[in-house]
Amino acid sequence: MNIPLAQHISEEYKALLKRNRERLDSLDAESLNSVFFEWQTNGGGWKNIADAPQWEHVSHFINNTIDTYFKLLGQDEEYIAGRNRHTTQWATVHKNHMAHEAHLHPGSVVSGVYYAQMPPGSGEITFFDPRGPRPPFSTRYSVRPSAGDVILFPSWLIHQVSPTGGDEERISVAFNVPESVPTHTWKDSSFIKDIRLLHVNEATGETLVDMYASSSVFDSFASGDGSEEEEEAAAPHETNTIATN
Repeated sequence: MNIPLAQHISEEYKALLKRNRERLDSLDAESLNSVFFEWQTNGGGWKNIADAPQWEHVSHFINNTIDTYFKLLGQDEEYIAGRNRHTTQWATVHKNHMAHEAHLHPGSVVSGVYYAQMPPGSGEITFFDPRGPRPPFSTRYSVRPSAGDVILFPSWLIHQVSPTGGDEERISVAFNVPESVPTHTWKDSSFIKDIRLLHVNEATGETLVDMYASSSVFDSFASGDGSEEEEEAAAPHETNTIATN
């Protein structure tokens, strides 16, 4: 499932660069990925990726992990069944020391990343204490995913991606889950405060859930002074298995 999708995304990325070679030759690697993002989100390019047969399977897996995430947060079946399923998504291709600076995802309640290809030297995703970068609130929490993993987190949580070395492509699909209420209505989403990493066992259909929960991550933000020891203390953990099919 991962390899065919990663190949398809890579082909679309390279085809876009080839079609626009003259215009894009002067851009650096990170700017090229921004062009790829704009092509998908504003130029209709995402449809080219979503038309791949393997995307249907990955999309189903992602939606299952989102439901599992809300279940782990204590939401009932009514909330899960009624949540907004019109996610937005886009692919990224990182190589040659490409990174993604610190950012968040406004206009959504939960965000996540599906990792299609993670060669050696792939960049980590790092989450920052939401209260700011100055001590004692400077704790950071980094995760190095594997191919096939999904990471879910609150959309308001600032995060960045470190550089990917070498010329092998780190390929992922990011996505946003919008709130299930009209945009003019405010709804409390303070219960969404966990970082979770989920990985499917394709043989059994079970999803392994690494418990990057508020008790281990956000409590470290609350008491941290930015030291490496506390970052390590925030690491996992405990693993649960939840059937998703």
